[in-house]
Amino acid sequence: LDPFGKTYMWALAHHEFGGYHRPFSLGTDDRLSDLDPSSADYWLELWIATYRWLKETAPNNSQFESYEALCSDPQVWQRIAESYGVRSAADDTEVFALANHASLPELDTDRLSYAMELYEDITSKAISA
Repeated sequence: LDPFGKTYMWALAHHEFGGYHRPFSLGTDDRLSDLDPSSADYWLELWIATYRWLKETAPNNSQFESYEALCSDPQVWQRIAESYGVRSAADDTEVFALANHASLPELDTDRLSYAMELYEDITSKAISA
């Protein structure tokens, strides 16, 4: 980032990534300290820590929606909007699109397997499920 961008992101407390990156303090064990922030495994472990914390602390009536379902089925966004009493325009669904991924970086297979299990678990109670 340029100097303005760094100052601006610092002022907004956006430390999720970039030059001023600081991992979230989630009260969980610190597996991140053993990983290099320039590695894909670091970011996967950060995702795991974040979503594990969300799963453990979210109110019982919380729902986590699959982004894939949101992108592939226009009715998913409409059902989400309806469940919260929010009006949804017919063209709202066009803003959701899956990114094209040429290839995934090399990842620790146990970590990736756990992340996939966690993802399946938290999205199993989704509106689209």
